[in-house]
Amino acid sequence: MKILKWFLYIVLGLVTLLLVIAAFLPNKKVLKNSIVVNSYPRPIFGLVNSLKNWEKWSPFSEEDPSMVSEYSGSEYGVGSHQSWKSKKSGNGSMTILESVFEKKVVYDLDLDYGGKDSTLFILERVPEGTKITWETRISKAGYPMGRLMWLVAEGMMNKTFNKGLENLKKVVENLPPTCKSGDVMESIEPAKIYLTITDTLTTESIASFFGKAYGKIGGVMKTSPGVKMIGAPAAFYNGDPSNPTWIVTAAIPVNIEPKKLSQGISVLRTPEQKTVWIVHFGDYSTSSDSYYKLEDYIKNKGYQITGGSLEEYMTDPMVVGDPMKIETKISFPVK
Repeated sequence: MKILKWFLYIVLGLVTLLLVIAAFLPNKKVLKNSIVVNSYPRPIFGLVNSLKNWEKWSPFSEEDPSMVSEYSGSEYGVGSHQSWKSKKSGNGSMTILESVFEKKVVYDLDLDYGGKDSTLFILERVPEGTKITWETRISKAGYPMGRLMWLVAEGMMNKTFNKGLENLKKVVENLPPTCKSGDVMESIEPAKIYLTITDTLTTESIASFFGKAYGKIGGVMKTSPGVKMIGAPAAFYNGDPSNPTWIVTAAIPVNIEPKKLSQGISVLRTPEQKTVWIVHFGDYSTSSDSYYKLEDYIKNKGYQITGGSLEEYMTDPMVVGDPMKIETKISFPVK
């Protein structure tokens, strides 16, 4: 009986000690893991901004190949939803709540234990490429077992997240090239005259806008004697690409100003100015790579950007066929 009594005292003491330890442990937890990838943010963003694309690198599906996932909502960005069933990882779902172009993706994380947590990716440009930070926020660790379990689980979870980042790095760095660009150049551009139409647009509405705008400008040129197109169709962009909308100006360079303009069409005169430019080869959706290259050059030279970017569409995608032959000249005015 004496031995049993001491045994009970020891068990009670251990339980009390664990309860005291648990009381001092946080009921919220943040796991943060990072890796640097030799790439611009674009391909990384594409792999984390679509839950379907997680299949290409996710450590969870790698740990449990029998995991069953279902997808709904948007294919990319806000509203993209995934639910899963896994004997090893448990059941749950994720929904993209916030998507900032090539900078951040935030997900609502709903796990089968009833917790409402979140996970997010932050992309940051660094000299070696892009730093990816994968952060998971556990909103409530129950007392006492939930908090005590984190003492054991935290190391395992960090190992899993680091494995996911390594997978993501490997996938991105082994992707076949989808675009390329030439060297950054400088030149003094002569003064020019453009016929323009301006609107505030989303990514989804740009293509249809250009078709209508260029057609309308072309109609004015046909009815204006002596007015000729003297360069490639172009567009001026003003705004931050991370915002949902920005101001876009469809522009056609002409030799002289028409005597009469249709409603909605304006004349834009640009002065002689110094520009920094690059020629991008690839689908328009890949152009951010060349923008980063331009911006790095401008920063390193100590130049100041004095206006919005100008894109000149040197080839017609419908004619060239091969996306790698789509040629776009991108420039910024600088001083």
